[in-house]
Amino acid sequence: MSELRGEVVFLRPLAIDDAERVNGWHNDASLYETLLGDMYGPTMDETRAWLAMRCAAHGIDELNYAVCLRDGGEHVGNLYIQDIDRASKVAKYQGIFLGAPGHRSRGVGREATALAIDHAMREFGLQRIWGDMLADNAPSLRAMEAVGFRVVDRLPANVTKDGRPRDVIRFAITAPSED
Repeated sequence: MSELRGEVVFLRPLAIDDAERVNGWHNDASLYETLLGDMYGPTMDETRAWLAMRCAAHGIDELNYAVCLRDGGEHVGNLYIQDIDRASKVAKYQGIFLGAPGHRSRGVGREATALAIDHAMREFGLQRIWGDMLADNAPSLRAMEAVGFRVVDRLPANVTKDGRPRDVIRFAITAPSED
C-alpha cells in the first residue's frame, strides 16, 4: 500500500525496521498518561513480534501507519485503524501515538488522522469509524472533533487507570451521505 501525503506529514505502512524507535516510545511512561491502556514496557523481541503482526494485517483488516514529517521524513508516531469490517462497513480508530517529543499539539496528529480516515473510507467503503479515549484528554478530543468526529457516548468510570476509575468518551465519524 502506498503512502498518504498531506501538507505537513505523510503516512507510510509500519515496517519491522521501525522496531527500535517504536520500542523506545512504548517504554516511555510519560506517553501513556493520556492513553487508555496501561504501559507494560515491551522488550525489543515483543515489539518486533507485534510489528510483524501489524505489518501482515496492514491493508487487509487494519491500517497501521508510521506518521512521518514531510520535511525530512522523521518518523514521529504511529496511527492505527483496526477491526475493519467490510460487511458492516465499520472500523475502529485505535488511535494515534505521537512519540517523538515536540510534535504534539501542532496539527501533526490532526492531519495524519484526516488523511487516514479519508483513505479508509474510500479504500474500504467504510460508513462509520469509531473509537474511545479518556474523557479528560482534551487535546485529543479537540483534534478528533477538528477532523469531523463527534462524541456519541460518555462511559462513566469505564476504565481503571493508575488505580482510579476514569471516564471514557466514545467518538465516531460517518461518511458523508451521497444525497
